[in-house]
Amino acid sequence: MSRPSRTKCPHCGSSFPIRNSVELNPLLRRFHAQCSNVECGFTAQGFFQIEFELSPSGTPNPEINLPPSPHKNRNTQVSRV
Repeated sequence: MSRPSRTKCPHCGSSFPIRNSVELNPLLRRFHAQCSNVECGFTAQGFFQIEFELSPSGTPNPEINLPPSPHKNRNTQVSRV
């Protein structure tokens, strides 16, 4: 199992853990994060959004339709030349 990603506070560089998140739809989550440095105290809201498909699912959800990554399209075009 992979380790959770480590995000740093944009102000002081301390760890910036996500305190909670809410699924808005299968491809979008809103999160709240809080700096672990009590002297900094920065808190923020952000979004995690899935935008492109890099590799297809082995068990696809028919309701999810993601475009392929533009980077993936570039690599396909280059390999054809």
